[in-house]
Amino acid sequence: MQALRLKAAIGDTVQVMPIWEQGADSDCLDLELVKVNPLHRAFRRMVRDLEFDLSEMPIATLGQALMDGVPLYPLPIPASARFHHSSILCSIDSDIKSPADLVGRRVAARSWPQTSGVWIRGILQHDYGLDLRSIQWIVQEGPHVERFSDPDYVVLDESDESLLAMLAAGTVDAVTGLHGIPAGTRPVIADADEAAAAWFERTRIFPINHVVVIRKDLVDQHPWLPEEVTNVFSRAADVARQRGDLASERLGIGPGHDLYRIGLEENRASIQMLVKFSMEQGILPAGADLDAIFKTNG
Repeated sequence: MQALRLKAAIGDTVQVMPIWEQGADSDCLDLELVKVNPLHRAFRRMVRDLEFDLSEMPIATLGQALMDGVPLYPLPIPASARFHHSSILCSIDSDIKSPADLVGRRVAARSWPQTSGVWIRGILQHDYGLDLRSIQWIVQEGPHVERFSDPDYVVLDESDESLLAMLAAGTVDAVTGLHGIPAGTRPVIADADEAAAAWFERTRIFPINHVVVIRKDLVDQHPWLPEEVTNVFSRAADVARQRGDLASERLGIGPGHDLYRIGLEENRASIQMLVKFSMEQGILPAGADLDAIFKTNG
């Protein structure tokens, strides 16, 4: 059988990188890997135009897309996952000393449904007692799915200025959604790594950001496709695991935890918490159901 060629937009996290390095490692699939930089630009192209055959996809955007009738077939494969206590940053010399100091401040993000923002806002609300409406939220772009809108307490400012530049200029007091901790910034949550480790010890949840989706028409034509795609990502994760890239101690959690697992039941608690946060933040409608999002037999 000739291998099925799929145009794929995926990132380069450690569990996915072996696919970039070694290919799909499959007799059935030939992945044409498309580098989209920054990766989030692929999400809008996928949900609006189905530009790719296979794509990484934020869970909140996935929920919106499925509710809007976009023909996607989701797979519970964590393509991106990380802890988020360091996902809200202020300037290193800011007078913000703790999350409580965010009340009345201006906090900017690329978009409201951006997954790292969903996670950190949920943590701020539930673990630090913040009323999200007490903060002045500013976003640079609207939702990927056209029929959805952001909550009324979120302001759209389509500035081309980077979040880091806005923070440095004092236009905003804090930002969410940057990768790492850039020079001149610090986490609003003090000792963020230790706070994340303590949160994990309490919840046993490894926060998942993105999963994998396939065009549903391709699954209808090739019913074996979900299993083979899952096998490709599973083999890639095994490679990353064998070379130590997925060791939990690298994330400050301590040895012995297998944080990266594939499957809905294996990731139910994490995805369910993200769905809950998304409903509370007006991204998904009340009553959104995890099992409905991952129902793949319809």
